[in-house]
Amino acid sequence: MVKIITTFIIVLFFTTSWYNFNFDILGRTITNLSEFIVILLFFLLFSKTPYLFNDRKLVRYITFFIITGLSFFLYSNFILSLPLDMSIGTLRRLFIYPIIGILCGRLLFYYYANRCDIIIHSIKIYILIIPLILFLDIFLFEFYHSIYIRYIPRLDAFLSFFLILYFYENIHKQKHSILYFSILVIYILLTLSRGVYLSIAIFYLLYIVIRRGIFETWRYVAVLSSSILILTFILPTNSVVADLISKKIIQVSDFLDGYEGSSGYNSSSLDFRYYRYISAFQSGLESPIIGKGLGYKEDFYIAGNYNRYEEEKTAHNFLLTIWYKMGLIGIVCYCLFLFFISKRINYLPAKILFFSAYFYSLFDVMMTSTPSAIYSIYIISGYYYSE
Repeated sequence: MVKIITTFIIVLFFTTSWYNFNFDILGRTITNLSEFIVILLFFLLFSKTPYLFNDRKLVRYITFFIITGLSFFLYSNFILSLPLDMSIGTLRRLFIYPIIGILCGRLLFYYYANRCDIIIHSIKIYILIIPLILFLDIFLFEFYHSIYIRYIPRLDAFLSFFLILYFYENIHKQKHSILYFSILVIYILLTLSRGVYLSIAIFYLLYIVIRRGIFETWRYVAVLSSSILILTFILPTNSVVADLISKKIIQVSDFLDGYEGSSGYNSSSLDFRYYRYISAFQSGLESPIIGKGLGYKEDFYIAGNYNRYEEEKTAHNFLLTIWYKMGLIGIVCYCLFLFFISKRINYLPAKILFFSAYFYSLFDVMMTSTPSAIYSIYIISGYYYSE
């Protein structure tokens, strides 16, 4: 019974990558749906698994991370007097969510390790219901696709990537692996994200190199190149897809040529990211050692023909976000924590997932601003974390 309830909660949690509502009290956001579900799961399992804090190294890593986050929080509020709600929000996303995710993953491992792989089991179920969610979203809710102009959330692409690696690891034990693989690749393509494609392609090749060796990787490169070539001829036959591909190609070409659009109307995500990176880096130079505080929010200046500000936007790069908020000390401490955790992940697909998610966050906000993604990556990492 507990397994069924746990699986249901995990699958329900994954759906928050589509719909993650905030819970407000007196006009202030107290929590969000994904955080509420993870905390519910934590307390459901905590009383049944008393071994959570037996791993002294993990306790030291978490203590180090908590002290780092609280130190920057106190600096932000009591020395710089920055807005409390922004400081709390950044503290939660950068420090609290990863810690809760890791602990939740360990609880799941302690309770289910000798019974079943609850993580893989839950992801498989979630993957099967994605078409239903997509159908309801397009024809009933009209929310996710209309707001984000994409069919599949980025988190779902990385969960699909993780499952692809799992099938590869267990290819002789799994039935219908080719069908599953095809569905998962389609999910990844439906994100319509160049950053997702690049991150997954790079780390899939890295995985193949690790598993097969550098000299056998050329076969997979050939298959990947052939697939891209085939898609190049097939996809443009659909007018909607053809227009989308044409737009992306023009955006890249214009960006490389230095063309900045007309008064911002023809701007692309490449243009915006470029100016955000420049603004975030320059902002960090104003306080390079300890940053400008967790509660500081950069207003990114859009230069050239745009000539305007984007107020309170993120840098779309997790290192630059840490750089201007916490300086060099923050970058070193945060990267040390990432290194400690990644080093102890004992399952290669989970390790590849961890690195690919953060690599993607060099171009996006997924691991600094998306609660469902942060929790998911760290729950999976915690589940496959070795003592």
